[in-house]
Amino acid sequence: MRMNTIEFGLMTLNPLRHIYLRKIVIELQEISQLPPGKNVLEIGCGNGVGSRYIEEFFQPDQFTATDLDERLVEIARRNNKGNKIKIEVGNAAKLRFADNEFDAVLGLSVIHHIPNWRDCNAELQRVIKPGGLLIIKELSIETFETPFGKISRQIVSHPYDDMFRKNELLECLKKGCSCGDDHGRSSPASNVRRFNSQVQLWIRTKDPEISGSNPIQGGLEGKRHPRGCLKVAGLRFRQSHERSEREN
Repeated sequence: MRMNTIEFGLMTLNPLRHIYLRKIVIELQEISQLPPGKNVLEIGCGNGVGSRYIEEFFQPDQFTATDLDERLVEIARRNNKGNKIKIEVGNAAKLRFADNEFDAVLGLSVIHHIPNWRDCNAELQRVIKPGGLLIIKELSIETFETPFGKISRQIVSHPYDDMFRKNELLECLKKGCSCGDDHGRSSPASNVRRFNSQVQLWIRTKDPEISGSNPIQGGLEGKRHPRGCLKVAGLRFRQSHERSEREN
């Protein structure tokens, strides 16, 4: 969904956002250890400040950044003149790209803006190559149930009624988005092809006692921030042993 006037202003005029996004991108690169020279997609690039840091710290060979808001795309292009980033209008829940096109997809607090977030998750998995990475920093509805979050709800427009809980998002990613709604009905994403894969998850939080960058094999368990937000997470999709043995 598109931002309201206040959120648009905070996105484009707040100099502190530069510092915040730089820190997040550095953390994501340290956690994911994505090598340079990859083909990378960023969803929800906003004004392109995060895109600039992704190019600096991830050093991709090919880099496409998308946003649903045409106004932000124009600003992002101006902010990245001289860079090799291809910035375009795009719907993260209905991407134009081919299956298995990208080595990695990045999102900096984007998915919680999307009402049909299950479709978005399925699309991200569709365009990532087997062995590729989904690298995200994300918020959940629990974030907006804190005292500060309740105040922010009066200022910024998000799809709060449709927003995921933290465990719901992780479980959906674990299942490759073949998941139903609260009444057991199959979502539209359930028709999307799932990876035959194992999953590794990194969660890093501000609490040193529960943070860590070691992969958790075979599932989407892990430590979460006590306030309920997913601070920084990366998912790696890997071919299963059976598939690797057949190819050998």
